[in-house]
Amino acid sequence: MADDFKAMYPVLAALAHPVCREVFAQVELGTFQMSEEDNPNVAKALSQLQRAKLIVLDKSGFSVNAGIFKELLNQDEAKKADGNETVVKFMREGRISQFPAKQNDREKLMRLVAAAVFSSGQHLTETQVDERLSRYHEDTAFMRRFMVDNMIVGRANDGSEYWLIEDNK
Repeated sequence: MADDFKAMYPVLAALAHPVCREVFAQVELGTFQMSEEDNPNVAKALSQLQRAKLIVLDKSGFSVNAGIFKELLNQDEAKKADGNETVVKFMREGRISQFPAKQNDREKLMRLVAAAVFSSGQHLTETQVDERLSRYHEDTAFMRRFMVDNMIVGRANDGSEYWLIEDNK
């Protein structure tokens, strides 16, 4: 239970803070605009929300990373499902710290990541897959190939799209 709380703590701490909650709500609603007059509390809130992986900054500005909730839930589900707690130990703060040596554990870990990256029936380009996988580890090519080779993720013959194979274990 302590590990569960440790993983959730940054998210809960950010959402417990009133300025963070207000900034998060504005980002979610699409009304957030940073101005030079903003006080330092807003900058601190943005930093805390990014550390908690609740928001991300890209070319178009800040956006909510709804995947963090799915990731936390998946970590909890992984611990409950047939001994997957061994898989979660290879993750730190939502990222893969090392790949398991055992094939079975590596496959469980990749299934956990794939479930967080893909929605049911969703087809993604290689660039989109790599962008999402990079949240978990910098070696996106290894993860993508492993998922395809182990039939966790399907791949079009021309490499134009990827999708979650639904009848996974």
